[in-house]
Amino acid sequence: MTVWKMKGKSFKINDILKNSGKAAFYTGLVCELLVSPSGFASGGFMNQALIFLGIAALFVAALTELDFKKDLLLYAAVFAFSGVFLLVSGSALVLRLGLVLLAGRRQDAGKVMKLYFYGTVLLSVYILIRALCGLGGDIYVVDNFRHVKERRFMFGFLHPNAFSFFWFRLFIMWIYLYGLRVKAGFLAIASVVFAVPFILASSKMGIAIFLYILAGVVFLRLDKNEKHVRIYHRAQQLIAAAVILFILSFLFIPYPENHTGKVENVWDALNEVTTGRFEIARDALKSNSIELLGDRSVEEATEVGYVNSLLREGILFMAVYLLLAFLRWNSSVKKKENGTALLITGFMLYSVAEAFIPYFNKNGLFITMLGVSEKDEKDKD
Repeated sequence: MTVWKMKGKSFKINDILKNSGKAAFYTGLVCELLVSPSGFASGGFMNQALIFLGIAALFVAALTELDFKKDLLLYAAVFAFSGVFLLVSGSALVLRLGLVLLAGRRQDAGKVMKLYFYGTVLLSVYILIRALCGLGGDIYVVDNFRHVKERRFMFGFLHPNAFSFFWFRLFIMWIYLYGLRVKAGFLAIASVVFAVPFILASSKMGIAIFLYILAGVVFLRLDKNEKHVRIYHRAQQLIAAAVILFILSFLFIPYPENHTGKVENVWDALNEVTTGRFEIARDALKSNSIELLGDRSVEEATEVGYVNSLLREGILFMAVYLLLAFLRWNSSVKKKENGTALLITGFMLYSVAEAFIPYFNKNGLFITMLGVSEKDEKDKD
């Protein structure tokens, strides 16, 4: 009888720890969500108190998930890397990311995606209302873009491209959650709803990646042949790898100077399409040293995420990130998680235009790494 009572108490304590850990985990996630527009929208989103609260909550959540026998080496590696990065750079960015991934290993990625999808909707509405009331950013801006004066909408964000990235996040999260399952008519209506703001913001990358992912959605809904689907996803991996290798080639290949406003060669054409991003990225790589743990003092002079993270977070972080991204991508293809694979495709390609890679609250790829299981991401259509 005594043994039974002790077991009962043990189960009760385990339940309390489990529930407390889950509450701490979602507290940390909400804190990360609330600061997610920082750098992309005005309004005091970079709140240090919220960031520290989020770190503390995620630390508690990570401890409740710790199994000394199985996890000690994993926790030691994550905390060692995070600690060294913090000492060298003065940034807790890797610690925040590491804590989320440790704490979320048994959490439901689908539920977290819904939290970030609907949370981003509310934040975007809040930013728009602030702009309409004259308390935040502008609804649109008239300026010289791409060598000509034009009006581009940004709906309260700091720049039309910043809005386009957040709108893209909403679009790709919606695809992950619903896009492969809803009826064709609803997909068509949703596509128009998502397309209009992209057009008003007039972001080349936003429009291009929207059409690219939408084409993938249509293909995956129409062609159920498993071999064709697998070939499609493998092709996306090869395209992403080719793009990343091309960007890294800026370190070794002496590409010519760009003829701004003119297209006299392939390099000019690529820079015209990317609004000069590649030339700026090449110059950033040439003028800065690349460190193992990065250099946070390097200004974010380039919007190319791979270059920005290589310079600021370093070789080790980028190597780990690309390895984890490939493994999760590969796993999603094998498990036929088409929504996950599409989402990873979107974020990997959008990293060419925006520097969001190391931020859990901006990079939805990390959400797909939470609670990696078959139950919440496998497409059943």
